Amino acid sequence: MTYPSVGPLAAVRLGWRYILGPSRLADLLSVTSSSVRMYMREFAEMNLYPNGFHSLREADHYKAAILYTICRILRPETVVETGVASGISTTGILAALERNSLGKLFSIDLPGTTYVTDSGTLWKDVTLPSGPGWLIPGHLKGRWTLIIGDSRGALTNLLSLHSEIDMFYHDSEHTNETMSFELKSAEEKLVTGGVMAVDNTNWSVAVGNFLRSGKYTYTMLYPFVTVMLAK
Repeated sequence: MTYPSVGPLAAVRLGWRYILGPSRLADLLSVTSSSVRMYMREFAEMNLYPNGFHSLREADHYKAAILYTICRILRPETVVETGVASGISTTGILAALERNSLGKLFSIDLPGTTYVTDSGTLWKDVTLPSGPGWLIPGHLKGRWTLIIGDSRGALTNLLSLHSEIDMFYHDSEHTNETMSFELKSAEEKLVTGGVMAVDNTNWSVAVGNFLRSGKYTYTMLYPFVTVMLAK
């Protein structure tokens, strides 16, 4: 995943977001900053990626650590994710569920997807021919169900099978239409105190519009991940 180029001021803001991330997440989840840092360090020390864990150099590694930490703190039973790609973030979630000895992750992905972002940029899936989740360690897959399909149909069908979900993570098509649909759909099944996280928030106005309901407290973490807690 690549991000739009940023100027010097924006780069400084991203840097502070990286530094302040643990304390912001701690405030959102009503835990101590030290506990957030402990879980992020715990994930880093698992060394689950082929080339090691590099949160500052690899933004996706940082996001995976954030997702791991959220799951370690909330101990969710049912997690839903849209968008898998190589499985960096998916690994973070699954590692937490395994460490918790609790929960299942249901992931929806459509390999080979191409679409035009709201800003007019062409986005292409780069995981083929390896397939979604190719770097997820085998010992973590016992708690994972992968569903191949477009989120319009697959997410609706998946949510119909669950009375409630504890966490939802959007990392699929980052357009206003798709993001809005996924957030509204997941919201219908999200428990009070549950979390929704959205990657690449800056690619669309969907999250900003969604938060106008006032139903969530939220924070934006490095680089462009918004985490929302249902009141």
